[in-house]
Parts: sequence; C-alpha cells; structure tokens
Amino acid sequence: METQTVTLSELIGLTLFLGSIVFLLGAVYQTIALVWLNNRIKWYKIIGIILLTRILTLISTILLWKGLFQSIEIMLGPILLPGLISELILSPLILKLFKFNIIKKR
Repeated sequence: METQTVTLSELIGLTLFLGSIVFLLGAVYQTIALVWLNNRIKWYKIIGIILLTRILTLISTILLWKGLFQSIEIMLGPILLPGLISELILSPLILKLFKFNIIKKR
C-alpha cells in the first residue's frame, strides 16, 4: 500500500472546511463577549483579538488532530472535535489574558 502525504496547505484548508461551524460560533461568542460585556472597546482591538484567537485555535486544532485524534473519529455530526476543544479552551482564555470580562458581574 502506498501512503499519501498531505501538505500543510491542504491540512489547513481541510481543517478550516471541517471546523468552519465551530470557528464561526467561537467568533460570534467572542464578539458578543467583547461588545456587550465590555464597553468602549475600539473596533480594531475587537478584530485583532478575534483574528488572534482564530489563528491560535487553528494551530491547536491541527496539533490536536495530528497528535491525539489519529485513530479515532474526529467529527461529531457537523462539529470538528479538536476544533471544539480548542475553542472551549482558547476563547475564554484569550479574553481573560487581555483582561476582558467574560461573565457579567452584578
């Protein structure tokens, strides 16, 4: 049997395609958290934080996919499991690192 090699650009494209639902939901969550819970934030900071988080999420998704999820199913319906794990960890973590509120305090 011949093994097929996958280039990095093909792997990134496949990850973006399979994880598009998770990545969009993560971006929506961060936008809501930044706009509604944190007043007076400039738009370029919002876009920068969202793009930084998506890049870090993409990298960690690929690392999780190639490292931990080699022999098991990575899709749960339309959801990419390594992408979901990355989003659940990195989205709130990045917001906390930049000192933004992620939970409204009374």
